Amino acid sequence: MLTALNESDRPYAFIDLRGSASWREFYSLISRSFSEFIERASRWGKGEFLKLVSRLRGVSVLGFEVSLNWLPGKRPLLGELFDVLDEVGERTGEKVIIVSDEFQRSRGPIGASLHGAIVHSYDFHRDLSFVLTGSEMGVLYGILGDPENPLYGRAYLEVRTRKLSREESLDFLNRGFEEAGVKGSEVERAVEELDGIIGWLTYYGYLKVRGGDFDSLINEALELAKSEIESFLASRVSKRYRVVLKLLAEGLTELGEAKKGS
Repeated sequence: MLTALNESDRPYAFIDLRGSASWREFYSLISRSFSEFIERASRWGKGEFLKLVSRLRGVSVLGFEVSLNWLPGKRPLLGELFDVLDEVGERTGEKVIIVSDEFQRSRGPIGASLHGAIVHSYDFHRDLSFVLTGSEMGVLYGILGDPENPLYGRAYLEVRTRKLSREESLDFLNRGFEEAGVKGSEVERAVEELDGIIGWLTYYGYLKVRGGDFDSLINEALELAKSEIESFLASRVSKRYRVVLKLLAEGLTELGEAKKGS
């Protein structure tokens, strides 16, 4: 995702929603995203962007670093921050892309605020585009398919990734580690274990860059898979899903046998 955005030379803000359980953490992530946006903004005019964003309540600018107040009544509204990015897009003649990674983690009051701000932008901002990505697709579909969620019914384009071959998986990880300046000593094992599923390969790379060892990475990946399956099942009424998953785990491969077992 980031490689494609950087190669496109389009203005974008990348928000990684991992670790956004509190308002303080969430606004810290937004602050980092805006500061990184400024670092890439030489072609679009850093001074102009800083002038726009510094007018908002709860925004401090020191050099090219942006810091947002997270306290109630003092923090800037997400809609106001999106207003600034929309104006940047209007002035430059290019749509600004806002990427929300691990979007399924946007829950509770923080999620409600983010979802509402995205819907507002969807309806009124002509120079913003949103990309929502996630590794727990059951939860992500649950958000977008919830009639009570403001995002429900909004048109979107879905991009699905195919399974990578062994050679493609090796190239994918090796290139990523090279860009991050990390030595991937367990790449062969990771490719064998993760079986070409690009979401898991990406998650492995992310955790490896942060200093994890392979075994702990695999355990965390298994916990994430368990969480995703539980979220998927929670949104399904029929008990047959659990039966079929159990049969598949036991090595069942024929559809006819699955029907008998369920």
